[in-house]
Amino acid sequence: MLSIKERIEDYYDSLSANKLVFNNKKWNRRVQLPLKIVWILLYFPSLLIQYYKFNSLYMVLYLVCMMILGLCGFFIFINPHAKKQLKKLKIVTEKGFFKHWSTKEYHEYKLKLLVSLLTKNKMLLKKPIDVELADQYSKLFYVEAKNLLTNNRIIIGGSVLLLFIIPLWSSFLNWQFCNTAKTDILSTMKLSISLLLIIFMIIYLIYYFRSLLNDYINRKGNKYKDIAKLMGIISMNLKIKYAKTL
Repeated sequence: MLSIKERIEDYYDSLSANKLVFNNKKWNRRVQLPLKIVWILLYFPSLLIQYYKFNSLYMVLYLVCMMILGLCGFFIFINPHAKKQLKKLKIVTEKGFFKHWSTKEYHEYKLKLLVSLLTKNKMLLKKPIDVELADQYSKLFYVEAKNLLTNNRIIIGGSVLLLFIIPLWSSFLNWQFCNTAKTDILSTMKLSISLLLIIFMIIYLIYYFRSLLNDYINRKGNKYKDIAKLMGIISMNLKIKYAKTL
């Protein structure tokens, strides 16, 4: 028999975007899967740039192109499909090509659906005691989330990176200008700018992979944190509903 925590977690999982919005097998097979394959293939040019040792400017242009293609893929394929699915659920979406599918109405729908599931399964009783029950559920998941996020914390951050990069960069510039003839100052500046671009790219990649690693390691803690937040909102709404009887 599932515990209260496990049951609430299951209800929360059933409300994910993958279940409510992107659960169309036909669309996943015809659109989402090809998009993923194309996105993976687009990473190969970066390997060629590194292998043939092209100017670092090419890598910057490549990253900009990847960002633009990613945005195009989202607004041309993903966003319209999500809006279409939400309309089937009778959820109001904002009109406009660049308007994101995830709206206030969508989050309110998820909240109402969670309350409905909790009520249907006798975890909320349609009585004033529901305020205390929702509050207890919120505290339960908040404590769980706090423990998980504290134990799985990744320390590497921007301040740690700058602590190493700034002194090294300063030493490099001093060495370059002290050991370079006046006629070579222009080439030295070009080299410095190229190295600076490489450093920025390295910092970006470190942050990107750190974010991915953080999300992977703390996925359960972040999920519990979100459940605690939702249960807190439900508790507040119930306090307003039962204000006269409390």
